[in-house]
Amino acid sequence: MGYILDPDLLQRSSFRGHCDTDRLGMSKAQIKAKHPPGTNPKHIDAMHKYMKQDGLSFQQAHNKAEASGFPALGSTSLGSVSSFELLVGFGTLFFIVAPAVLEYASRR
Repeated sequence: MGYILDPDLLQRSSFRGHCDTDRLGMSKAQIKAKHPPGTNPKHIDAMHKYMKQDGLSFQQAHNKAEASGFPALGSTSLGSVSSFELLVGFGTLFFIVAPAVLEYASRR
């Protein structure tokens, strides 16, 4: 006769301690579902990597992603604007717009 698993066994804390589902990894969609809208996709990717490769729990992977430079919601006062986006924006302003304005003003 085969072994019959009690369905309530999975809900017992003593059993869940030996079978932590977070350590088995989660899909990116599952990780994203546990975060608020607007979460940095790179944060989700980093967490997924840490959970799959390093076997970290959800909270451990979250903390490691934050510490590794992948904040969930961005850490700048400009929201989720990256340094690269700022560089491109100011570069466009100083190297294209400003000279065009000066040229236009000198012709008047």
